[in-house]
Amino acid sequence: MIQLECGLHFDFAMQWLRKQSNEEHQVIVNGTDLYINISLLSIVGHGGMGKTTPWQHVYKDEIIEIFDLKMWVCISINFDAKKRSLQICWNLLKKKEKPNPDSHDALQRKFKEEVMSKRFLLVLDDIWSEEEEQHNNKWENVLAPPSCGSLGSKILVTTRMDTVALIFAKVIKKEEIVKLAGLEEDECL
Repeated sequence: MIQLECGLHFDFAMQWLRKQSNEEHQVIVNGTDLYINISLLSIVGHGGMGKTTPWQHVYKDEIIEIFDLKMWVCISINFDAKKRSLQICWNLLKKKEKPNPDSHDALQRKFKEEVMSKRFLLVLDDIWSEEEEQHNNKWENVLAPPSCGSLGSKILVTTRMDTVALIFAKVIKKEEIVKLAGLEEDECL
């Protein structure tokens, strides 16, 4: 876990975003890594520290054109795997077609088809919950389809809680966590 002052995390994150390859972050477990093509960056900090706003601007910037697909999903407090899969699919498909919410398996297949062999950026914004540990298996479900993305795909997570960042690190089997440090009292004044 890297601890950075508020302003420095953005430079670090932009360097991460520009990396063409994930090779230095590969972790092989039992000879295989489902998420070998994906880099994960979790940004952890209190509300109002600048985890989301800078990324909203970057998301609209030309640097994002290096990705075939981009998806932004605000999670907040209520976690429902089917609802999140539907939200990601809707964001991914834009106005091509509305995904059918009836079958979670069908949603997962559609998601997998759309990201297969494509370089993507998935931003999961503002994830926090009182019951993070219960969501580990649910996040494995939601994050299974992106494992088919091509080399250089990225997942950016913003959260207020260390435990959420650690759940993602456990699911993706990579740990790149930036913890934002607040300002000193005299700097605030």
